[in-house]
Amino acid sequence: MEVIKNSEAAVETAKNDVVTQRQVDEVQKEYDATKADNKKKVYGVELSAETRQDIIDYMTNDVEWSFMEAVGIPKIVAAVNKEQIKNGSMYLPGLELEALAFYLSKCKGKGLEAAEKFLAMNEAINEAYGLRAADNKVENTLKQKLDYLKGALAQGLAAEAEAEENKATADSETESK
Repeated sequence: MEVIKNSEAAVETAKNDVVTQRQVDEVQKEYDATKADNKKKVYGVELSAETRQDIIDYMTNDVEWSFMEAVGIPKIVAAVNKEQIKNGSMYLPGLELEALAFYLSKCKGKGLEAAEKFLAMNEAINEAYGLRAADNKVENTLKQKLDYLKGALAQGLAAEAEAEENKATADSETESK
């Protein structure tokens, strides 16, 4: 077996094996299912009522944005306002969680009190964001594998067509002699 690495996706193929449409279809089905699951997932963010309010206050009054970054702010505020804390956790959809992590990464402040609030907000979303990043990595790896298999299938088909064309040319040259 020869291991061919395509970025982070590793696809194993035996030398001279031809990728089949069935393999592509199986990976496509797995990728589509993973993508759909990731889109529907919600992630638990463990936090206190005070930290939840700090997130709302930060996103409402202090977040820095430019141009189209503004689009995510109302969605995050709406999601955080809508989600009440249940059993010490608030549940956010993946996209809103990623956006919240992005905006928190832009946070600036002054003084100990602001630092403590930021650290509490960041710590609250950090674990959930790590889970989201892992889910995205699985999805991206499947996408890379699918792209590799599609390319290999196309090249295999092109190679077969070229071989048939060369054989036909050779046969016609043999017949004309």
